Amino acid sequence: MADYPETVLEMREGFNDAPAGRDCLAQGRGPEGFRGPSCQGRDYWMTDRGP
Repeated sequence: MADYPETVLEMREGFNDAPAGRDCLAQGRGPEGFRGPSCQGRDYWMTDRGP
């Protein structure tokens, strides 16, 4: 796996649980962290969608 997973398989192999994967994705949103795609806001929340 490179610095950032490029496929779902790399994501599954690189992280042993869902929270670790979510943290990686959140950090990868940009140099300043998460920004909303429409409003550019910094606030966000997690949802539990289940499998």
